[in-house]
Amino acid sequence: MNTIYRILFGLLFCLYSIAVSAQDPEYKSYNWEPTPELHNISQKDKEFSSIILKENHIIEFTYDSSQLVSYILVHKIIKANNDEGVVQNNRIFLPISVNTRMLVTKARVINSKGEIKELKESDIKEGVNNETKTTYHYFALDGLDVGSEIEYILVFQPEVEYYGRMYQLQDQVNKRNVEFSIFSPSNLAFATKSYNSLPELTPSVTPDGRNKLSVKMDTIPGVKSEQFAVYDPNLMQLVYKLNENKTQNKNNIINYFNASSSIGELIHQTLTKKDAKELEKLIKSIGINDKGNTENTIRTVENYIKKNFVVEERVPDSYKTIEAVMEYKNTDAAGISKLYAAIFDELKIDYQLVLTTDRYETRFDPKFEAYNFLDKYLLYFPSVNKYLSPEAIGFRLGLIPFNYFYNYGLFVKTVHIGDFTNYIGEVKFIEPTPYDATKHNHKVKVDFNASLENPVFTYELCMEGYYAQQIQPYYSFISPDQKKEVDESVLKSFLPGVTVSDYTIENKGIENLAVKPFLIKATSSSSTLVDKAGNKYLFKIGELIGPQVEMYQDEERKFDVENDFNRSYYRELTFTLPENYKVNNLDALKMKVELLENGTPTCYFISDYELVDGKTIVVKVHEDYKSIYYPKARFQEYRKVINAAADFNKIVLVLEKK
Repeated sequence: MNTIYRILFGLLFCLYSIAVSAQDPEYKSYNWEPTPELHNISQKDKEFSSIILKENHIIEFTYDSSQLVSYILVHKIIKANNDEGVVQNNRIFLPISVNTRMLVTKARVINSKGEIKELKESDIKEGVNNETKTTYHYFALDGLDVGSEIEYILVFQPEVEYYGRMYQLQDQVNKRNVEFSIFSPSNLAFATKSYNSLPELTPSVTPDGRNKLSVKMDTIPGVKSEQFAVYDPNLMQLVYKLNENKTQNKNNIINYFNASSSIGELIHQTLTKKDAKELEKLIKSIGINDKGNTENTIRTVENYIKKNFVVEERVPDSYKTIEAVMEYKNTDAAGISKLYAAIFDELKIDYQLVLTTDRYETRFDPKFEAYNFLDKYLLYFPSVNKYLSPEAIGFRLGLIPFNYFYNYGLFVKTVHIGDFTNYIGEVKFIEPTPYDATKHNHKVKVDFNASLENPVFTYELCMEGYYAQQIQPYYSFISPDQKKEVDESVLKSFLPGVTVSDYTIENKGIENLAVKPFLIKATSSSSTLVDKAGNKYLFKIGELIGPQVEMYQDEERKFDVENDFNRSYYRELTFTLPENYKVNNLDALKMKVELLENGTPTCYFISDYELVDGKTIVVKVHEDYKSIYYPKARFQEYRKVINAAADFNKIVLVLEKK
């Protein structure tokens, strides 16, 4: 459970001291058909590798000895239509974890001949994820063949989640007969909100007096991921939260007014005299030389903390106090945020704590207050209008993980009134970085004097923002012996198929991130840029802008365009024609592809050239993306801009004698 949830969970726990009459959980009377038969499906459904014929989700809240508990039931029937479907469905993974107790695990297979094999709990196997080293459990379905149907019912008891949870009903597989229900005691009313064309849940009351919210859909189409789009937030899903306790006459239980106060108190820990002295020592160790420059001070603090403290996803609760953080130098996101808060409070630097989501996983809804949206920590500094990510070691002030911006967040501000301190929250939009903060620019000068077929060229690359972030920080985390190897790897990635004779790389290291650009200067030669065709030379000038990927989409676009970040590219390509040579197709270098918003281009690819002194040609290419979002109705226009770079990449100039 997220640290934020823990503090808010404690706030709400008192709501359940008065219980209603206990009732048997819904799952105890739920079962599958005793004599199943294979389903007939349409020819259209057979085109898919597998299809879900039935899917039912039941989330139930009930009382057990005056304590609120919850159960989740999942019932699925899946048909494997071909060999790929067999491979995709030959295992059923079980949601077993430290905080989850399995209550029912039933599975059976009906093969293409109609033969039924029911699995037992003794058939559950155990595996280990090679990357995370975590243990998982699953049913292995032996005897599965094309035309088989897999059916299972799982019931598990997780930690009680009523503060807000997103539940996704759509994925890549086509589904039939989909149901979702929430049951709760008569005194507890839940609120829900549906997204992406999922109908809103309908409220009702069961014969025994429980509250029920439910939705049923005959079909939910499978949706594939698309380039330049987020996936999970665009699927049919819903969020639910506890809204009312009628026994205690309390409503709007989950709200950001209470959350802001609790989060503020969690992060702004009152320091003992001993802790205050330790904090003072720590600030002296940081070595702030220019306290009059707010931005430099923030950067100095961030560099020191991220160099000397370790942040992990899970640590013992004893590691989360200010005292423990300073002693062990190992904590979680909440613990390190406490340390930043204490330091900036002491330095009297104004900031706001921001809670948001990863927009690639869950989009923050500004109109539905639920604590599952309060997942990622940021610090916002109004005086410099920049954000800091406390836990992201590879990022620095002004450059946070792009998953967190172009999103809403809860901004928690500290307000002092006399001797009292309040924490006021406001939901606001987290603006993305502007396009000119992330640059990938390069200049190339080609020299044909030594050889027409193997020219020498000088190369200057300048990267800033998110492009620099992909490389620049890592020089701070490798040994001196590894740096030459990394240099060579970086050069090969930007100069494939060339021979580098000399190079320099400037502004290495994370302390330069968002402060100084990452620069590469190299002298190279290549025999692949020019081909000879009779008495002509084919100069592949388009390849000098670097490798490009052409974007295809044969199927109808499903999702709106959503970029990672705004960005800018500038390429300047210069070459001097060899003596007595000319180029007849220079106009191929002229391109202009734009997407206009109210008459103003928000993304474009523009290239042109100028002839200097009759023989030197300077080609300038501008490619900018100034907007994160475009509706899918404008996708084809956006795709044309993306593909313009790939088209330029194919340009070949023909050099021939006059």
